[in-house]
Amino acid sequence: MTNISFFVTDVTNVGEEQCVAGWDLTGRRMIRPEPSPGAFWPAQFVRPGEALEVGAIASIKLEEKQPSTRFPHRSEDRIVEGRISRIRSPNVGATIQILRSIASPHIQHAFNGKLQVENERAFIPLDTKCASLGAINVRTDEIALVEDMIEGRKRLRCRLKIGNAIAYPSVTATDLRKIHRLQGFGAVRRHVVQNRLVHVRLGLSRLFTGIHGRCYLQVNGIYGLG
Repeated sequence: MTNISFFVTDVTNVGEEQCVAGWDLTGRRMIRPEPSPGAFWPAQFVRPGEALEVGAIASIKLEEKQPSTRFPHRSEDRIVEGRISRIRSPNVGATIQILRSIASPHIQHAFNGKLQVENERAFIPLDTKCASLGAINVRTDEIALVEDMIEGRKRLRCRLKIGNAIAYPSVTATDLRKIHRLQGFGAVRRHVVQNRLVHVRLGLSRLFTGIHGRCYLQVNGIYGLG
């Protein structure tokens, strides 16, 4: 069992549950703590004031053994053992300092050069040994939020440049989806563009039925850096 201090950076919707990821302050790496291999967290764990709220620091005990999930997610998947306790509430200054320090210089660097882009969708093939989590710091004029319709529902996407290609990954960040659902697209855009520089959290989707062996890029969060 390993005890770590864990800074929460990513909270994303997976149906009614939440996928959580963040920076292991002890081991200096990204991890995805899970209640069991490939499982997600009930919503109450990520609410304001709870241990896995974005920006909070939690004390977590991890199993020594790496779970038998599949790559690329296996690179960061870790199983939580016992209770999670909150060490520190979100602090804007400390959060910005950490986020600035853990970003990659560009998207391909974050994913070990393994991203492929096809029909404006970026993905990594299942079982590729590489990172499944990453981030970049960019000016807000280097990205663009867009809204489209999928099966009659409005969905958020984010325009990103990946090398010489353009992709529009889904925005899965729980906080941004909530703003979009309750206040509309304009409110989400204003929330992002009020900053000159932003930290864009990136991750790969789990393999779901009909995805044909591809783990698609998604936006797990967008945080202002000033």
